[in-house]
Amino acid sequence: IGDGLHPGNVVWCQEEPKNMGPWSYVRPRFVTTAREGLNYDMVMRYVGRRAAASPATGYPKVHVAEQKALVEAALLGHDDQSWQVQRPSKLLGYQT
Repeated sequence: IGDGLHPGNVVWCQEEPKNMGPWSYVRPRFVTTAREGLNYDMVMRYVGRRAAASPATGYPKVHVAEQKALVEAALLGHDDQSWQVQRPSKLLGYQT
């Protein structure tokens, strides 16, 4: 687990807003399993839309921008500088 520069980092990516997908259920279970089962201190990073009352933005252009940002963040990862860079849409929320 990890990429050598950020040992233990696992990226969780979901299309649903943070409060609608499995993130809040899965995160503590993954961390506990890694800690107790593997004796490994794991850090999980959430990549996805911020918590919202609706699962859809309602605007196709905003959806496409969000989707592109999600896929890039999940597949390409980040370097230490990108933690300071603003996301392309405020609707994506913050990196945690």
